[in-house]
Amino acid sequence: MSSLTAGRLVLGIDLGTSRFKAGLFEPSGKLAGEGGADLTMDAHHALRERSVTDFWHLLSGSVRQALEQAHADENDVEALVYTSQANTFLLQDKECRPMTPLILWPDRLAANLMPKV
Repeated sequence: MSSLTAGRLVLGIDLGTSRFKAGLFEPSGKLAGEGGADLTMDAHHALRERSVTDFWHLLSGSVRQALEQAHADENDVEALVYTSQANTFLLQDKECRPMTPLILWPDRLAANLMPKV
């Protein structure tokens, strides 16, 4: 990374429905590097979950790709912005340990409960 941009990149992360995306941007807004990972799931199955381990693997791989493409490292990142899937959640215990996988927003397991709820 050049001395003009060292420590001045913004990392943008999009945790989308079908793909995780990471982009590194220079102060001018120019894209310096990008990475991503597809989220494959059975379209006919009501369950939409991701293990925490899988989530971190996909996310860190996407960021690593963006850093490599930008010829940068984590010290070159000054700020972070992200957007995520609506209503995706993870239950944690009081020690912040995961109690469930991430339940993604397209999950339909509770669909039959809606009339009762």
